[in-house]
Amino acid sequence: MSARTISVAALITVAVAAGAFAQDARPAPQFRFERPIVTAAGPQRLRIDAPILAQARRELTDLRIFDNVGREVPYLLIPPAPPSLAWAPGRVAPIAANQKVSGFEADFGNLQTIDRIRLTGIPAPFMKRANVEGSGDRARWTLLRDQITVFDLPDYQLQQLEIPFTSGSYRYVRVTWDDRNSARVSRPAVVSARTAVHEGVAAAPSTAPVEFERRPSEPGKSRYHLRLPGPHLPLVALDLTVGGGYVLRRAVVTESRLSNGRMAPVITGATILRRIVQDGLSATALRIQIARPDEPELDLTIDDGDNPALDLKGVTAVFDELPWIYFESEDGAPLAARFGAPAGDRLEPPRYEQPQPEPHQHDQDQSADELGECEMPADEDPDHDPELEDEVRRGKLERHRRGEARSFREEGLRNRDRGVATGGRRGAKAGRQRDLPRPPRPERPLDPRPWDPRLDDP
Repeated sequence: MSARTISVAALITVAVAAGAFAQDARPAPQFRFERPIVTAAGPQRLRIDAPILAQARRELTDLRIFDNVGREVPYLLIPPAPPSLAWAPGRVAPIAANQKVSGFEADFGNLQTIDRIRLTGIPAPFMKRANVEGSGDRARWTLLRDQITVFDLPDYQLQQLEIPFTSGSYRYVRVTWDDRNSARVSRPAVVSARTAVHEGVAAAPSTAPVEFERRPSEPGKSRYHLRLPGPHLPLVALDLTVGGGYVLRRAVVTESRLSNGRMAPVITGATILRRIVQDGLSATALRIQIARPDEPELDLTIDDGDNPALDLKGVTAVFDELPWIYFESEDGAPLAARFGAPAGDRLEPPRYEQPQPEPHQHDQDQSADELGECEMPADEDPDHDPELEDEVRRGKLERHRRGEARSFREEGLRNRDRGVATGGRRGAKAGRQRDLPRPPRPERPLDPRPWDPRLDDP
């Protein structure tokens, strides 16, 4: 039987005695949190999410699954392993165009599991809205992305030429440009699809909202205090939601750490925030790549220059690739996940005689939000300040010396104390964008710099 992906319901913070299971069947009250699991009979795959990571012990050593009579259900914690990825070129042909739309189809030769396409050879500058569809036979089409903005704006150092979507098996991909408010663009010289040897590649990483509050600051700076869902989370980036129009400002993320007997801020991430808005379309680069934090609190500083304070409306934490849980349900009856043992509780990691899932058994499901994206190397950012880079590297070195700098993928959640093997798994006429304005200069003191390859992040 193929594995099914299941989700956990909203977090329920309860005492064990107040749960849905019988009091006399429960183990000693050693868990602070409980969440119901909706499942079916047979092999199961359970996603790990932010609340579990924030409230359970590190490496999830206090996580247990129980059935409705209090019996413990064995499970395997499977570490994330990136699938083997490659780019396959397609044969490009135009689609029928009219006054409102144009576009192209790409034929990749046979059915392949893909999760994004990359466009190459469209003359810049341009910014277009598009719909993306996929098909296996050119008769039935699936909408993959609705009204996504694709752009290449060298003067603004903004580029988004990759279009991610939920992975699936397709031979044909069709891109339809919206030409109502902008000139047509040339057909791309090359359209490539990212193929995955294993199915189930996620189109987007796991995320969690971050609480923040504005702090007093000197003129020309905006300072915010961020509260993460918990400490030691495997985070790789922060995505900002910003009001207003044009944005061109430096952002720095710091974390307070003990150094020479006192707490001092250490830079964990820095970048240039960029956005332009025109005719209802926006080209943005509002992601800050960060080193994995130790504490549940960070500070964000924005260099506003002579501009009004940045209108920060939201912050989202972006996770590295996360592990998942494999277990088997005999009858599909409700289960409960319990975790969050008190710090003084000497709860030992579980030891199960649990068989490994069959090869690729967990790949049968095609859920869109099971895996994350890899961190871009910090030294690939041409906008870095050498002093800031030194601070970031020193921060990483300090955490490495403490043995806490590894990501979930590197740590592997190896279950080394569990007695369990966690085996890996896994054609239109070309035109110019004449209506694009020249790059504005309202936000000093930054000058344009070479294009930042990290600005491709979707």
